[in-house]
Amino acid sequence: MGRTLALFALVAVPFGAALAQPVTVEVRDGVPLMVLGGQTVAPMLYRENYDYNSRDLALSHYVSLYKAGVRLFCFPMGIGLTSTHEQRVTAWQKWTDPVIDQLIQATGPDIHILLMVPTDLRRTWNKQWAEQNPGEMALWPPDMTPGDRASLSSLKARALVCEGLADLVKYVEAQPYAGNVLGYFLHGGGGEWLDYWDYSPAAEAGFRRWLTAKYGTDAELQKSWGQAKVSLQTAALPQWDRLHKGDVGLFLDPAKSRQVVDFYQFYHEDAAAAAAAVCKTAKEACEGKRLVGLWGGYYFLPDWNPGDRGLFRRRQGAFETTVQDPNVDFFMSPYCYQERHPGGVFVPQFLSDSMRLHGKLAVVEEDSRTSLAAAVDDAYNPGKSTSASATLGDSFGRSETIGESLAVLTRNFGAIYSRPGLGSSWFCLGSKGGWYENPVLLSTITKLKRLADRHCTSDRDKSEIAVIVSNRSLWYQRLNDFMPEMTTRLLVEGLARLGAPCDLYLDSDLEDARFPFDRYKLFVFANTFHLSARQRAILKERVQTGGKTVLSLYASGYADDNSLSLAGVEDVTGMHMGAAKISLVKGAHVVITDYTHPATQSVPHGTRYGTSMEFGPVLWCDDPQATPLGDLVATDASGGVFTLCKRGGLCAKRLAGWTSVWSAVPNLPPDLLRSIARMAGVHIYSDGNDAVSAGNGLLSIHTGYAGTRRIHLPRPSRITDALTGECVAESATEFTVDLPARATGLWEIE
Repeated sequence: MGRTLALFALVAVPFGAALAQPVTVEVRDGVPLMVLGGQTVAPMLYRENYDYNSRDLALSHYVSLYKAGVRLFCFPMGIGLTSTHEQRVTAWQKWTDPVIDQLIQATGPDIHILLMVPTDLRRTWNKQWAEQNPGEMALWPPDMTPGDRASLSSLKARALVCEGLADLVKYVEAQPYAGNVLGYFLHGGGGEWLDYWDYSPAAEAGFRRWLTAKYGTDAELQKSWGQAKVSLQTAALPQWDRLHKGDVGLFLDPAKSRQVVDFYQFYHEDAAAAAAAVCKTAKEACEGKRLVGLWGGYYFLPDWNPGDRGLFRRRQGAFETTVQDPNVDFFMSPYCYQERHPGGVFVPQFLSDSMRLHGKLAVVEEDSRTSLAAAVDDAYNPGKSTSASATLGDSFGRSETIGESLAVLTRNFGAIYSRPGLGSSWFCLGSKGGWYENPVLLSTITKLKRLADRHCTSDRDKSEIAVIVSNRSLWYQRLNDFMPEMTTRLLVEGLARLGAPCDLYLDSDLEDARFPFDRYKLFVFANTFHLSARQRAILKERVQTGGKTVLSLYASGYADDNSLSLAGVEDVTGMHMGAAKISLVKGAHVVITDYTHPATQSVPHGTRYGTSMEFGPVLWCDDPQATPLGDLVATDASGGVFTLCKRGGLCAKRLAGWTSVWSAVPNLPPDLLRSIARMAGVHIYSDGNDAVSAGNGLLSIHTGYAGTRRIHLPRPSRITDALTGECVAESATEFTVDLPARATGLWEIE
C-alpha cells in the first residue's frame, strides 16, 4: 500500500500474512481457547485511548508493548451511521487505513488488531437524524429528559446500525490488512450495553412487541396482569414511581405486580436482542473468519452515586441469553472498581465462569492506574479535575510508585490467568498514554506474557466453591440499594479474602447439562431470591446431595414464577423459618454466639456482621433441628421503636446427604466464610485474609499487611518464583514466605 510512518522510518512489510486461517475460539477439555492460524494464543491485548491528534505518541506506546511481547492490539474504527457508503469509504481511507498500516509497519506483520466499533446512534454525531426521528430517541426518567442516543428498542435505528456495520466489516475484509484483523468488538447502549432506563415511544412500542411474543392474545395478557381492559396494542410502561414500590418489603409479588415484572424482563431482554442483531450482522459480514465480542456479563458493580442501583438499570439481566449466542465469541469487562488500590483485591466485574461454561472467552479490561497515570479522576484532561479524588484520595486506586504498580499488575495477572478461559487487555486510558512506559514495568509485562502463554491451556487445581447469583431475581424486586450487599460486598469483602478460589455462575447455569456439580464441595447461593421449579428440582438432585455444603443467604427461594412463599426459602435451606412482613430501615446484624461448631470454630470471638441498608421482610430460623450459631439483632424505628434479638440469624443443619448453613443477613466476613469452607472440605491455601488466586499451575497472594505467610498446597509440588525463576521448594505441600504490605507473590506450581 506504500504508506510509511515517518516517526519510525520502517520498511513496509506484507500485510495479512499472519492469518491464513480464520480466528476462532475452540473449546478443549472444557476450556475456551483463542486459536490464531492454528496456534493457541493467550488472550493478552493492549489498548490505547487513541487520539488522532497525537498519533505518533500513541504509536510509540504500541511499539513499546510490542517489544515487550504483546501481539494483540485494540484500535477504534467508526461506522458513520447516517453517512452514505461513499462517504464512509472516504472517511476510512482518510483516517483509519493509514493508521492501521502505520501500526503494522511500526510493530510487525505478526500483530492482530481488534477493531472496536461503536454501534450507538448518538445525537451528537447524528443530529439531523435525531431531529427527524424524535420518537426513536431514548427518553430518560424521572424527568423524561431526551437522551443523547437512539433507543435500544428502536427497530429503525437498529436496522441503520446493522446496515452500517455490515458495510464496515465488508470493507475491512477486502483490505490488504484484513489478515491482521483479530475481530470486531461492538459497543452500544451507552457504550457498554449499560443504558439507562428508557421511557421513549420506541421503548413502549418495543414493550408491546415483547408482550405480544409472550402472551399472544389480549385475553392471556389481561389474565396475567389482572387488568380487564388492557390489550397488546394499548399496554403501557409502568409508571416510574411504581418501580419503587414493593408488595412485601423489597419484593414484588408476581400475582399482583406482573406488569412491573414483565417490564424488567423486557428492559433487559430487548437490550440483548439489540446486541444479538449487531453480532449476527458482523459474523455474517466477515463470513465467520473473525472473532466478535461485546461488553457483557457485568455483575459486581459499584454504585457510583446514591440511588444509582446499577445492577438493576444496567442492561445485563438477559446475559443468560447473550452468553449462549453462537455469534458471540468473547466478552470483555473492566474489573470491579472497589478496592483496586495496592493492598486491595482483584474481583472480576463479570461472570467469567458462566462464559467458560458456554464456551466463550472472558477478557478483563486491565485499566489499573499505574504511578505513571495522571493523579486525578479526569483521565481525559489530566491536571484539570476538581474531583475530590485530586485532594482526598487517589484516582481509581492509582499506585504511587513503580513498586506498587508492579504489585497491582502482578496481583491482577495472577487472578486472571490462574483461571481457565480468561485473558486481559491492558488499557492505557489517559489521553496522552504512557502508563507502562517504564523499563521495569515493560520487562515485567514480557515475563507475564510468557507465563500466560505457558499456562493458558491448563485447567488444574479447580475451584471447590461455586457461587450462584441471579439476574432473574432482580425482576421480582422493587428498585433498592440492598443488592450490592448481597453480591459485590460478598465477593470483595468476603470471598476474595477467603484464601481459596471460587467460581461464579448464574442460577440458569444450573440447568446446563455441562455444569460441573461434582467439582464443588461448597455452594453459596447469594441473591437467588427467585428460583424456577426446574432449578429447585436440580438443587435437590445435584446440589443437596453427595456430602455437599450449601450456604444460602437471606431469602433464597422466596419467589417463583407466580408467587412469594416462605415455603420456598424452607425448601432451599431445609430449615423451618419464621418471618415478619416488615422492612428494617436501619438494617440488621448477626452476633455469633457459638464458637464450637465447625462452621464457626476458627472465627474470632465477638464477631458480628450484617448490613445497614433497608431490607425486608425479616426472616429468621426457628427450626428446633437446626443448630443456632448466631442471633439476629436489630433496633429499628420503621414500625415504632423495637429491638429484635435472640432470633436464629445464623444456623446450620445436617440433613440426609448434605449440610445447610443459612444467614439472615449478608456480608459474612472472610474468617466465617473460611471456616464454613473448611468444614465443607475445601482446600484453603492461606488463612491470612489476603487476596489469593490459584489454578492453571499459578498461585498468587497480594497482601494488605506485612508478615510471614504459610501457604498450603493440595499436593506435593515444585514451587518456583514466577518472575525470578528461583526454586522455592521441591515436593512440598506447604511453604512460608515473608511479604511486605501491598506486595504480590506469584509462583508456578508443578
